[in-house]
Amino acid sequence: MKTGSHVEESVPWLNENPGYRLARHGRRIHAYMIDFALFTPFFWGGTIFSIDLLIPFLSVDLNPVWLEGIYFMLVRFLSSAVAATPITLLMAFMLSRTSQTPGKKLTGIHVVRMRDPQERLGIVRALVRQMFGLALGFWWFQRLQSKDRRSMQDTIAGTIVVEVDQKVIRLSKASVSSKSSSVSRNNPVTR
Repeated sequence: MKTGSHVEESVPWLNENPGYRLARHGRRIHAYMIDFALFTPFFWGGTIFSIDLLIPFLSVDLNPVWLEGIYFMLVRFLSSAVAATPITLLMAFMLSRTSQTPGKKLTGIHVVRMRDPQERLGIVRALVRQMFGLALGFWWFQRLQSKDRRSMQDTIAGTIVVEVDQKVIRLSKASVSSKSSSVSRNNPVTR
């Protein structure tokens, strides 16, 4: 896959590592839809459960009728925040450990650091990425039109989404290890 000169400047390691390439739009959207379908029932279940928990604590006698609408919106917002928190933490934990969510795993894409793809994301960077992704909602799709295909949360967290060809990476690691083993066999110090 050819990359533009803008991408080569902003992601210099992309052309040096044959197993990595920018994730295509279709794969990113499919991964998002899988994650959305997987976690939406938990979100709505958590929202309904947390509303049941919050209403007794927040019960207020509201005289003007229009305050009831504002009150309901406040309870709805709080319950959504309560329900979204464990899902966001779980997704951030998965990203920090494996660089993939379930949707990304099924579509074969990874979230890696912009400057060093071999280094783990870390829980803080993954959490920042997930929180901004949650706050931005579907707005991140518009940024996929940029040349380096980075969404807003990728830009903020310093990450990039790539497709990883495991066969190419295994072959390159095998060639590096065979070169190092042949060097060690010929090295008189290691005999």
